[in-house]
Amino acid sequence: MAIAKKPKQGEETPKDEEEVETPEVKKEEVEKPKTYTQAELDALLKKAQKDADKKIADAEAKAKLSEDERMKKDLEDTKAQLRERDARDAVKEAASKAGVKNPDLFYKAVKTDLEFNEDGSIKNLKDVLESSKTEMPELYGEVEKPKPEGGADAGEGKNPPPTLTKEAIEKMSEKEIMDNMPAIDAFLASQ
Repeated sequence: MAIAKKPKQGEETPKDEEEVETPEVKKEEVEKPKTYTQAELDALLKKAQKDADKKIADAEAKAKLSEDERMKKDLEDTKAQLRERDARDAVKEAASKAGVKNPDLFYKAVKTDLEFNEDGSIKNLKDVLESSKTEMPELYGEVEKPKPEGGADAGEGKNPPPTLTKEAIEKMSEKEIMDNMPAIDAFLASQ
């Protein structure tokens, strides 16, 4: 882009340069910079500070509201967890008294059927227990306790494991050797 020069008096403008027209500006049209008094500056500063304080207060209120909502949600979640724990404990206790073999399994099976009162107690626990006796009779009955093995009376007529000898091992079939491999390894290590 070529910059046009303004010709001096009596000079001609070269033809390859563009002519530039500069508008003549009157002195009255030039805007003078505005001057402020100290009182006006103080008022503007006070207004700007007030606007900034309002924005900060609004932001803090919004943040506090968000914090309050988060705390309210956490409180509701905690109450729900406590209600579920209390319901689980109540159902397991009632199921155990009613003769349910596995109260944990019973709770998992019926927890979606439970209805609650305003105070969090279970409305229909008796009904659920009664209907489960006909719908899930396999959950009821005597609890089978695991029988201990080994010891003085715990053998209950079981044959004790054979005492291993070299001859006994040689007489064993492959299946017997595989079934008794830990005992055979222990015997051979002791030799």
